[in-house]
Amino acid sequence: MWKYICWKETLCREEEPVVELEFSVPLPVEQGRAEKRMGRYHARLAAVWYRRWTGDFYRAACGAWAWAREGGRPFWPWQARLSAELTYENDRICSLWMEGSERQGREEGRVVRTASTWTRRDGCPLTLGEICSGQRSWRRQALDQVEEGLRSMRREGVALWRDAERRAKAQFSPRRFYLTQDGLILYYPMGALGPVGSGILTFPLSTGMGHQNLDAYKIPEKV
Repeated sequence: MWKYICWKETLCREEEPVVELEFSVPLPVEQGRAEKRMGRYHARLAAVWYRRWTGDFYRAACGAWAWAREGGRPFWPWQARLSAELTYENDRICSLWMEGSERQGREEGRVVRTASTWTRRDGCPLTLGEICSGQRSWRRQALDQVEEGLRSMRREGVALWRDAERRAKAQFSPRRFYLTQDGLILYYPMGALGPVGSGILTFPLSTGMGHQNLDAYKIPEKV
């Protein structure tokens, strides 16, 4: 089981709010060796975002605040948020994603997603290749389904780069996935396959890869 540590913080300049922060960090309730390992990973990731938002991000916001103040222009505080979701869990495996989002005043925001899938026995992260270790040509099958998904997105009017299929192959990562009750979800970062406004593009893998029943996954032993 997991819990979420949540807090909010406002960074000010001359008593005026400049950056508004919001955090939701997932931590396992149990305190065994595996749980501690998973907890340390998510705590470190949260610390990375916190250092960025209280460092370079805050200094850039202060610069924008000073520029607005000097010119008598309105200034809206910049916003940053770290959110998380537990997408799947059973007695052997758990899968989560975390997202860091930034918004500069009223400008369109950006989101960075990081996902991880863990063995409950030893708290080690798994790659897509390890989960699909019993299947032949799993990478080719995954990319075929990404291409099929891109064709569907084009028909639906989703904005994509002209060479999105080539980019999908070049930027494929066996670590950018997470599990759900319905199966595996692959994803690509904002801007990878289309304009930033198209968001984080996700690709559910069909049951053709044998992922209909997650309880049947063969989880490799980790040392």
